[in-house]
Amino acid sequence: MSCSPLGKGFITGQIKKAAGIPEGDGRKGLTRFRDQEALKHNFAIVDSHTEIAKRVGATLAQLALALGRPPRTECYPLPGSSKASRALENLEAGDIKLSDKDFAETTRIIDEFEVKGDRYYGDDKAAHLWG
Repeated sequence: MSCSPLGKGFITGQIKKAAGIPEGDGRKGLTRFRDQEALKHNFAIVDSHTEIAKRVGATLAQLALALGRPPRTECYPLPGSSKASRALENLEAGDIKLSDKDFAETTRIIDEFEVKGDRYYGDDKAAHLWG
């Protein structure tokens, strides 16, 4: 299960520059967001999914959530939305029908893509382990 099925807002395609993240936002602590080169590199995965989303009549967020629906993978709960309209958009992902070809193309891109930058806050990953 993912605690951030939309990549902390990145997968929606809204965050293209580190400067677009407001001060005090926790994402500024992640090199995936604060390092412009990593951000630019990682945005390629968003770009690669844009055409698939258009083809299936979905937003990028809906496509990401549709990939997490059973029976293909696990179900992703959404911890919250910043706006009611976003919550409704996310719910519509349940109606997205992905063909086997669309699903295979999307997961191939994800499997072959090397994300740059740390996943958690700071470079000391041991600091985020329990125990």
